[in-house]
Amino acid sequence: MIVKLTDAQILALWSWVWISDNGANRVRPRPSWKKKLYEAWSRAGEGIAGYSPELQQLRNQRGPAWLEKQTAQSIDRLSLRVRAFTAEKEAGK
Repeated sequence: MIVKLTDAQILALWSWVWISDNGANRVRPRPSWKKKLYEAWSRAGEGIAGYSPELQQLRNQRGPAWLEKQTAQSIDRLSLRVRAFTAEKEAGK
């Protein structure tokens, strides 16, 4: 049985993969994001900036085989609903 990703896990993964392009109004994939996440997973995030419990949960629930199939673009598409909801919530404050 595959466990559904939580909104927090999706946002943590998106934040790991995508970075702001030097203050520009756009983002781009972080260089070597997948390799760096594998490395962080192997160290349980020890001493890795930006690593979060949600990323560790992803590793425990889905594992490296799941990550291998993912692309930066697929993670971006996966996060669209969550990011739109979060932005809407922020705007309503």
